[in-house]
Amino acid sequence: IGDIVWAEGILYVASNGYISRLVGDGERASDWVSYDLELDKPEEGISALWARGDTLWVATSYSTEYQGEEIPAGNGLRLSVDGGITWKHFKTENIFPEGVRFREGIRFPDNYTTCYDIASVGQTMWFSFTSGFAVKTHDLGKTWEHVLPDTSGFRFQNPNHHGNALVAYGDTIWVGAFGGIHRSTD
Repeated sequence: IGDIVWAEGILYVASNGYISRLVGDGERASDWVSYDLELDKPEEGISALWARGDTLWVATSYSTEYQGEEIPAGNGLRLSVDGGITWKHFKTENIFPEGVRFREGIRFPDNYTTCYDIASVGQTMWFSFTSGFAVKTHDLGKTWEHVLPDTSGFRFQNPNHHGNALVAYGDTIWVGAFGGIHRSTD
């Protein structure tokens, strides 16, 4: 199980490449309706899930090898506006078109660019990324805005540019990063 979300009286469970919605008491297989995300890679899994009504956002990731070590890699976000029946894939390179090279052999996005949390305020969706801090969209992914906790520009070595968890309400967003917790009230 990658994530569990309770949204407007409906329980959603993310597991492997599927989102399941509880339609009964959960004791029988027939109490669940499952939707296949048709993930790109067999080792890909769901790292975050968000739901409201028929709108579902899912983040996915997988492990890849770099210099003999397994490292996390993000494979973007997926959006369903019909309760999980159909999905649109937003690849990491489309979310972060400003991608830069960190060091030899590692490009941003992909390696180390995993979304682990999703939140919303009204129609604005927020996503925390381990490399890139936070991203938001106001228009269901037509446009993306990359948000950092400072004005230095993204730096891979800065632990405050690696977001892991977030919560948003009103004009306030909290983002937990490798270097601490950040709050914005505007």
